[in-house]
Formats: sequence, C-alpha cells, structure tokens
Amino acid sequence: MSGDIRDRVGRPTECGQLVAIDPSSRFIASHLYQGIINIIVLSENSDAQDKLLKMSYSMRVEELQVIDIAFILDQEDEPLLVILYQDSHMKQHLRTYHVDMKEEELKCSGWRCLDVCPGASHLIPVPAIKGGVLITGSEYIGFVRHGQKNTSAKQRRPSDLEGEVDYTSIAVQSLPREPSNIECFGVADREGLCFLLGDHRGDFYMIDLTPSNDGVSAIATQHLGKISIPTAIAYLDNRYVYIGSHLGDAQLVRLRSEPDENNSHVEVTNTYPNIAPISDLCTIDRGLQGQDCIVTCSGGYHHGSLRIIRSGVGLIEHAVMEMANITGIWSIRPSDQSAFVDTIVMAFIGETRVLRLDEDQEMAELDELGSLCFNMQTLYAGNMDGDLLVQVTPAGVHLLDLHSGTMVHGWTPANGQHITVACASQTQLVVALPGGLIFYLELQNRQLVEVATSDLKNDVACMHMSSVESALPHTATMLAVGLWSENHLLIYRLPGLNLMTQEKLSQDITPRSVAIISLDGVLYVAAGMGDGQLIAFVCNAETLALSGRTLHVVGTQSVSLVPFTAMDGGQHVFAASDRPAVGYGELQRLTFSGVNLQEAKHICSFNSAAYPGCLAIVSGDNIIIGAVDEVRRLHIRSIPLGEMPRRICHQPSTGVLGVLTMRTETLPSDAMDLDNIHADSVEEERSYLRVFDANTFDPIDFYRMEEYELVEHVSLVTFKGSKREYFVVGTGFTYEGDMYEERTDGRILVFDLEDRKRLRLVTSRRVPGGVFQVCAFSERLLACVNSRVCIYDLEHTENGIELVEVCEQRLHIAALRCAIRGDFIAVGDLLRSVSLLSYLPNESTLSVMAHDYNRHWVTALSMLRDEVVLAADGCFNLYTVLHRSDEADEDMRQHLEEVGMFHLGDQVNQFCSGSLAAHFPGQTRPDAMRLFGTTAGMLGVAVSLTAEQYEILHQLSCNMEHLLQGFGGLDHASWRAYQDEYRTAGAFGIIDGDYVKPFLDLPLALRQAVVEGRPINTTHGKRSRDDEDIGSGGRASQRRRSPVSSIDGKPLVKPLSVTVEELTQLLEELARLH
Repeated sequence: MSGDIRDRVGRPTECGQLVAIDPSSRFIASHLYQGIINIIVLSENSDAQDKLLKMSYSMRVEELQVIDIAFILDQEDEPLLVILYQDSHMKQHLRTYHVDMKEEELKCSGWRCLDVCPGASHLIPVPAIKGGVLITGSEYIGFVRHGQKNTSAKQRRPSDLEGEVDYTSIAVQSLPREPSNIECFGVADREGLCFLLGDHRGDFYMIDLTPSNDGVSAIATQHLGKISIPTAIAYLDNRYVYIGSHLGDAQLVRLRSEPDENNSHVEVTNTYPNIAPISDLCTIDRGLQGQDCIVTCSGGYHHGSLRIIRSGVGLIEHAVMEMANITGIWSIRPSDQSAFVDTIVMAFIGETRVLRLDEDQEMAELDELGSLCFNMQTLYAGNMDGDLLVQVTPAGVHLLDLHSGTMVHGWTPANGQHITVACASQTQLVVALPGGLIFYLELQNRQLVEVATSDLKNDVACMHMSSVESALPHTATMLAVGLWSENHLLIYRLPGLNLMTQEKLSQDITPRSVAIISLDGVLYVAAGMGDGQLIAFVCNAETLALSGRTLHVVGTQSVSLVPFTAMDGGQHVFAASDRPAVGYGELQRLTFSGVNLQEAKHICSFNSAAYPGCLAIVSGDNIIIGAVDEVRRLHIRSIPLGEMPRRICHQPSTGVLGVLTMRTETLPSDAMDLDNIHADSVEEERSYLRVFDANTFDPIDFYRMEEYELVEHVSLVTFKGSKREYFVVGTGFTYEGDMYEERTDGRILVFDLEDRKRLRLVTSRRVPGGVFQVCAFSERLLACVNSRVCIYDLEHTENGIELVEVCEQRLHIAALRCAIRGDFIAVGDLLRSVSLLSYLPNESTLSVMAHDYNRHWVTALSMLRDEVVLAADGCFNLYTVLHRSDEADEDMRQHLEEVGMFHLGDQVNQFCSGSLAAHFPGQTRPDAMRLFGTTAGMLGVAVSLTAEQYEILHQLSCNMEHLLQGFGGLDHASWRAYQDEYRTAGAFGIIDGDYVKPFLDLPLALRQAVVEGRPINTTHGKRSRDDEDIGSGGRASQRRRSPVSSIDGKPLVKPLSVTVEELTQLLEELARLH
C-alpha cells in the first residue's frame, strides 16, 4: 500500500526529513514541514504478515526547529513522541507528546527538559528502561527519563552546562575524544542497554548503560576505533557490525575483545565499494581500446578518492610466455581421472609445438610427445575416453595412448583429400573435407568408427558439437555447422547427422566460428562472423529449432567462440577478437562484456593445479595464463586521496589528470604526505591542484592555494597563438571559512605542466567574485564569475603574461554552469534557469539569444545540439529546453521552450560526453549522449532519441504503467512527475529507461500483451487501483480509484506500432550504449 503525505503549502524543514516508528507498531511519525508532524496509523491486524497503512493525520506542534524525533513507551506502555528542538537562542530542549487519535492531535504531556547537552543531535530510545532516552551532544552523552522528577541524587553536569531542568533526572557522561558530531547509532544488544555510535570523523564509540530503579546509575563510554564516516550502523551478531556510509565505502567490521597494536577494537573484515557522492567525472580511454572508463571524484573528507569505473570483465594475469604466430591452442589432461590439465598443444603454420607443466609447476616445451605429429599443423587436439589423445591434422586423425604415447588408431580421408575443420567430444569426432563432405565418427573399443556422413555441397567454415540432454552430459547430441559461401548455419541431430534447422546468417559475411552453450537455463547457438559481429539464436532443446535472433557487435575482426567454465562454476563463452568479450546469461538474455585485453586470437581452458580456473589466451605474440574475474557489469577501482576531490579534467596529449581537492589541515604544509596531520592544531580547509598520471594514477605534482581560497573548477584551454594546453583553475575566497557563503572575490590561475613533471603558474588574475566555471572557447577562456560571463585572452604585456578581458555579459544572478557548442554558450543560473548566448567575433561581444523564463537552480548543464540544452536542477529534476531559431515571431525566438521534464530523484552534479560501451573504428556513436553522476552515487546515461523511437517508448511506458502492477503499488507517473517549489507537472519529453528496460525480462506472453495493449489476467496482471490513498492533512480517502483509460478522449493504452521482436531489438540496442 502507498500514499501521499505531501503538503502543498508547508515549508520544508531545515533540519532534514525525520521519521520515527512506535515500538508497539501502532504509529509512524514523520517531520517533513516546519510545525507539522504527520502521524500514519498502522492497522491493528496482528495476523497480517505486514502492517498496512490505515490513515494519516497532519498535526501541529509549537516547535519549528525540530532536530530529531523518537517514540518511547511510558509507564502504561503508551507511545510518547519525544521532540528534540532548538529555540531562537540556539538552546536545545526536549518535549513529549501523546498521540490523541480521537481528537486527531498531539497533546503535550506536561513534561519537558530544558537546555540539554550542547550540540544535541540525536535521540536514542532505551527500550530496557520505560520512558528512557539518550541524547547525543558534541561533547557529552545524556540520559533522561520521562516523568521522573528532580532528586538530590541526580548527576549534575559541569558548571558550563548548567540549565533549567523540569521534571527529570539527567545523567551525563563526556565522550572520550575531542568534540564531534554524532552521525548515527545502532543498538548492540537485545536488552537495549548497549549502543554503538559513529561521528563525523569516523570515530566509533560504545555506550553501555547500568540500569537502576530510577533510570541509570552509570553511563560508560568507550572509543573502539576508526570506521568509515557512518550513515547507518547495524549490529548483526557474534560481534559483527555493518557500517553503511554515504561519504566512504561501506564496511563489515568485527569488534575485538582485546585491542590490537593500534589500540583499536575494530577489525574490518570486508569492504563494499561506494562511489557516492560524485562531485565530478570524466571519461578516458586508458588502453586506447575503443572503450572508455569513467573517473569520478567520489567520497567526502578523508574518505575522498578517485574511482575508476569500467564496464566489462577483468582478466587476472598469472603468467605470460612469448610465442608468436600461433593458429590454434588446446589443453590436455594427463588421464581421464585427472581434474586438471597439464599440457598445451599449439598449432602453427606447418608445425605443432607442445608445452607441459614440469615438477616445479613451470611451463617447459617438449621436443616430442609419443607419436604426436609435430611436423604438421594441428586442426584439433583433445582428450577422449580411455586415456586417449586425439590429434587432427590436414592429413588425418591420430589416436594416441596418453601413458605410452603410442598411436592406437588412425583415420585418413579417401582419395588423398585433406581435412579442413574438426570438432570432438569425449567419444565423438566430426571432420569436414573440401566441398562440404562431413564424417561423423564414434570411439568404439579404442578405435574411431565411421557412423554417418553427409554432403553439404558447400565448404564448411566452422563446427561445434554439444550435448543438449542432461542424461548424456558427455555425449554430443547436436552439431552446429557454419558454411563458407552460402553463409548458412545448419543444425544437425547426432548420431544420424539429421538436418533439423538452417538459418541464413548474412548476405556477404562468413561465419568464422560457432558455439553451442547453455547460459542461465537457456540454450544458445552463436555464430562469430568475420566482421566482428556475433549472431545468436535461442535453440529449442527438443526440436533444435532456432528463434529469437539477436545481433551483438563485439569487435571489428573475425570472432572465435569458445565455451568455458569460470572459477565460480558459471558457464560462459569467450569471444576472441580484436575486442575480446565474455558472454554470459543475465535474466535469460545473452549479454557480452569486454575483457581488459588488447586482443585475443585463440583461447582454451587451462584449469591446472598450478593455475586453477584459468584460461590460456593467445594475445599478440604472447600466451597469457589468467583467470576471468567475476562477470559483472561494472568494475570499480579506488585511488584513495585522503582528501575530498571536487573537480577533474583529463589531458589526453600528456596522459595526465588534473584534480582539484580540498583538505582539512591542522598545520600549513606543502608536503604530499596526506597522513602528516597533528590533532592538537587548529583545523582549516586548504585547496590544491594535483596532477596524476592517467594510467598509473601516481602523483606527479601539486599546487597549494592561498588561505581561505576554495577551488571551484578546472579545465584545459589552448590560447590563440600557442600550442600549449594549459590547466586553468577558477577559485573563490571565503574569509569566514564557510564554503557555502557568497564569494566576494576569486582568482583565475593558468598552469603549465612542464615536461610532464612540474606545474608552473603562468599567470593569475584576481576577479570580483567566485569563479564557478572555466572552459575553453574559440582559443580563449570563458569564465562564470558570480553574475558575469566573461571571455579572456592570454596576452604578453609589458608586465609579462596576463589574462586580458575581452568582453562580458551581466544578466544573471549567479552564473553557476556553462556549456559550449561552437559559437553558442548555454549558461545555467542560480535562479533564472538557462540562457543561450552567442559570441560575435567582429564586435567582440556576447549577445543574448534566448532565455528560459521559468525558475530553476541549475546544478549541471550540457548542450545536446545547437538548439537543445539538457539541464538538471536543485529539486532533483532533469529538463530540456529548445531554441526555435526559425520562428518568425521575435518574441518566440527569445524564448527557450521546455520540451522535456522529468523527476530524477537525485542531484546531478556533472554531465560529460562518453560511454562505457565499446566503440570501434568507423562506428558512429550518438553525439547527443551524456553520462552523468549524482550526489547519491548514481551513474546514468542520457541518449537522444528520434521522434519515432520516442513515440514507441512513450507508448510502451504508458502501457506498462496501466497494465502491470507497480512495485509496492507505487505510481510510476507520480514519482517521475516534475516537481519544484513552485509547480508540479507530469513528465514529458524524457523516457525513463530503467522503467521500460525490464520489458525485456517479461515472459513472452506478457510482452505480447503489453505491445498489443490488452489487459493481462495473471498474477502480474492488471494494475490494481483498489488500495486506499494516504492523504496529507486528513483521513485516508475511502474512495476506490478506477483505472484511467483516456485523457481528453485519447486512450492511454493502445497497441504499439512495432512487433515484440522489433521492440526487443530497439531496447537491446539502447541498452548496449551504456
């Protein structure tokens, strides 16, 4: 059940949204707006597995600056709402209220506690003591108990904490560290007398209460050690605690009974990567492999780091051997009983060579291996039952005893023909001859016997056999064959070589490999083509019919497919090409992820005792022994900085990254040692420009800004008449040390990286305001300086090299963001949304072309095309504006029209061009595609759609919204509706990709129904509108809503103009872009 408790006229609380749950599970209290407490009543049905939301009330309270709320039980087990609030004199107090359901109001209990612990921030209910609650302050932990009057035996606070106390007894214990802000807490025992607390520095405390008849007799505090700055603490069991963190990585820690050598009781047993908050990001192609990786500025304070994020599969290299011109590779087990391989057979043009693991588990080349043929190229080699080794060469088939090395049987083609292609299983072998003649042989009594033959009238390009029957896992029952000239894929049933299915693969591209593999419960037949594409089909295991054709681009050269088993036991397929990839099953779909290799020509499994779960991969002139890392969508690598990164830019010409950082320092220091901090000194924020190698991420050099100077933005600029690319930094001064106060002045600094070793300050210019953004513009510098947009040249004057202002434009309140495209400049304002400017070079002026007259606080900005701007605002929305330059009406030409609005639910801090998907030479990637990062750590991609694509996906979204049940009964359209302080409007012009993509995971019957726009009568079926709404400011509406079928006579649900297959292909193409 779901509902809406928004207040259209309420003023949002300044201390953040607060929620408390009654211990008896009768009420949920929320504080969203000043002076209003929302009480949601839960059903009293004890038999229900989940409590249902029954009704909602909005109740007024006197306290406006509410810091925290909590429910406790009084002596009669009735719930009391405790409110921690602050008055106009910055003093913190407590007050309690009873929830009166009859009068629908909160009634003051007549009990209060004045002037509680200084810096009080959290209320911690104490379940073991009725009416008991802990109050956390910056220096002290206090305990109060509702309803207990003053006694002479109470523990008094130090004299500097004296204040009025009404009707209560207070016990206070100081924290064992310097003043801190407690961030969160967790209960550490079942009795509710032991608590864990974490502060803003990552200090971890344990609070232990000793109960008494009057409340508590003692409060014991202990500093346990250091953790990530926490936002959630959950005690699990057996001294294990989960630490959730927004500013750093989440952790699983174990509490030691005895301290370690660092006097810490905290042992970190596992770490879970967290890339939030993302303040900036850029894309780089580190290996020049045609696939970008994202580098983000993540984390806060001493948890700050650079995060390298890439899509694909990691290969963990264990050994590399030089070996050039290999045409094929296979691994051999020493016997049938052995679970490991120890030998590699390698094919070359005109010869065969062998490597074997010796007693020291090192690879050594053998001069001979029994009767194995070394003077011919091997087409196939592998184990067969009975401790046999089969080798196929163009001249024939050799069957060898693994122990004696003698040849026990052979087979040669008639009439002097030669073998072109071969594949085998443990007991079967198929060979192909020129002209398309194929022979199926079986192993019987240690001999190969011809069982069936077929003439395909066409040369065979590739073959693969596999079992599709679980009862016969080692006996192939299916053969896939790819043909040269006709480019067909043929499916045969074994042992009779009965043709079951044939498919045309391409008009002019030949299949170079074929593989049969079962992934995620689905049987696939995949063909690797000569142009780097891969065509896959779903195969019916009973009829061997092929369906569901999909196309995957994995490279630009021929693709070789080899099924393999990963270290975790999962079945995958390796696509060897100039852009290697691993295919795996994901939600019953075949998905490919790139591997971090320059290229892969051939591959075989090499699960040996020395290298368990590994592969042998021919890459360039080397053989790499390595293990495939966990197959997943994203891989994240962390580069800890020990300080907070704010902005980043990449200089491809030198392969370096420029990073702006902020660091809390206790002593002025120019040292690069980030751990050189003295706790007894005064803290101050200092800013740096640091330069890192983009491949190794080793620090190269740094520059320390002036006192009170905060870095705002960094960019790369090449000025007219210079071939040098300079780092340009914009800063602002905050003399009171508040990074959020208005910048009265700032600087623009120009740096040169000399010889990729040292930063040199070329020049700097003081400006009257904070420099929020700098960027390159037509061989000049464009800067947003408070309310001005300025253009600067770098010139040689009599005073040296200086930045000289060319022109400015002053129509903004605060120009926070800008984006450049040609001669057009989009400017994002603190309040006035987006303006579009153009530079007139003949007049050296900036001209205003158009405005968006709606109110938006722009947090990120990007130009998709000359006339389209994508923006994000401070209310967590995305929107697009359009400049209609061809309008005849001049007023319309000066207006930026909103053509897209969408509630994202998170603040976007930066847009950048790029994609995590691989792109290849000659392949066009959409220009209007932007990656973005958010405060909560979301990475997203925005892709421009054609009008036809938008109409299709918009109708798909409407059909899914009205035909399928939403998660938890939540309404998708309401969530994505644009909303800010001034208005609310339905989303339009932007498609929610996360909402329509799950269409691919629906059963075929449901997909067909959604495309046809007809009702679905299943458990997933027609969306129920019978749930009661939880309204703000009154009882739940007892009316039952009926489905909305049309608006203004236009049906919301209607058939799509495409088939299920066409829609699936469109969604998969869009999914591949990220």
